[in-house]
Amino acid sequence: MTASTLGNAKSTRASGAPQTSLPAALIYRDFLLPYSETFIHAQASALQKHRAVLVGRNRVSGIDLEDDAVEIVDTGGWTGRGRALRYRLGSVPPDFVARIRAREPVILHAHFGPDALNAHALQQKLAVPMLMTFHGYDATGATGLASGFHGYRYGRRRPLLAERAACILAVSDFIRDRLIALGIPDRLVRTHHIGVKTDRFTPTSRDSRSLTVLAVGRFVEKKGFEYLIDAMSIVQSQVPEAELVLIGDGPRRDELWQAARANLRRFRMPGPLSPGQVAQWMQQARVMAVPSVTARSGDTEGLPMTVAEALASGLPVVASAHAGIPEAVLDGQTGFLAPERNSEVLADRLIAVLSEDSLWDQLSVAAREHALEEFDLGRQTEVLEEIYAEFH
Repeated sequence: MTASTLGNAKSTRASGAPQTSLPAALIYRDFLLPYSETFIHAQASALQKHRAVLVGRNRVSGIDLEDDAVEIVDTGGWTGRGRALRYRLGSVPPDFVARIRAREPVILHAHFGPDALNAHALQQKLAVPMLMTFHGYDATGATGLASGFHGYRYGRRRPLLAERAACILAVSDFIRDRLIALGIPDRLVRTHHIGVKTDRFTPTSRDSRSLTVLAVGRFVEKKGFEYLIDAMSIVQSQVPEAELVLIGDGPRRDELWQAARANLRRFRMPGPLSPGQVAQWMQQARVMAVPSVTARSGDTEGLPMTVAEALASGLPVVASAHAGIPEAVLDGQTGFLAPERNSEVLADRLIAVLSEDSLWDQLSVAAREHALEEFDLGRQTEVLEEIYAEFH
């Protein structure tokens, strides 16, 4: 289901039931919805037994959302900004509550810990159970005074989530363990993989692929792309035809571009691309690189969706043994793992996948099978809706 059909009252689900007859699930994110969060939109679109209503504080430039499926606090102009500010302080506009209540919601599902805290006042007004999904930084990032006002405030308030949640979902076992270590009762926390569209991310033959090392993500510290550039300089000394394609954008773009220009023979940085374009690159590349690291703030990945997308595409993954990544990249089976910040081992594993055809074939088949078993969006959303049903 596409952005243009999400929330269309005339659409039907696979069961044949009109969407308007299905119970409403409120999908909450403060900012709806940046391009980097296609996974939230994909999960909402995949619901079969609930109709998704996207709820948030502000609309942002990003994913095209159907207006009929969105409810926003900030209505625009100075008045809207004032509403949004009061909302941040815990005052929910009565007309906003009335509009959402008219949707007859049965559950509120917030993404990211800070957003779940911000959604609590709305949840109280609606008197519906709240689920929340933790994705990474919200369970691992620094929350001391050095992290700034918002980080410190979040850290002080995070224990409240255990009192407010009907259920807390973690995108990986790694994040689940971190939440429990933070004091969240283990009875509340479950691992739930969001999943990817395995009918969009599909395999192609080895012969149709070039010697491309693909990497996708925001250009921030925890992605570790500088270590990949160092590794690629080693790779290209042995496999001169190998090319790095680094897709994304972020505050480190200029730094990474300069490093690639100084050290690599062949590279491309095409900027942020649409999900469809990324899927095409995953069908053209020979290997996916995910060199993630723990940032100085403590911020880590949960389990990057690009890993699951690559596996579904039959694309072997060479990645850091970081956070939840080993739950998807089975070392020696669906790809290879390397220690964080170790460009030499990363390069060695990349060279093997680029150079050994029989190894590539073996990894590609296993990658696709693992994705279908553990990361299929339809299957994982079915599990999610079973969880919803437990609480309404």
